[in-house]
Amino acid sequence: MIRTNPVFSQSFWITDDRDAAEYAKRQGITTRDTMGLISEGVQDGCCTPDDGFKLLEEMAQLGRAVRVPRHPSEL
Repeated sequence: MIRTNPVFSQSFWITDDRDAAEYAKRQGITTRDTMGLISEGVQDGCCTPDDGFKLLEEMAQLGRAVRVPRHPSEL
């Protein structure tokens, strides 16, 4: 749908699965992962870098395969 329906022309594929992200990119689909979304939220003022970092750390501790920066300032 993302590739063929004009309604979704500005959409992106959200995944933390590296293989799925690579597939989407090969198909010309813009992708985002959880860390990228949190980073965008920080840039937009939706959360602080510390809050975003804490959330990513908690997700990783719960077994989610998310990228976590070394420091909150990297968000």
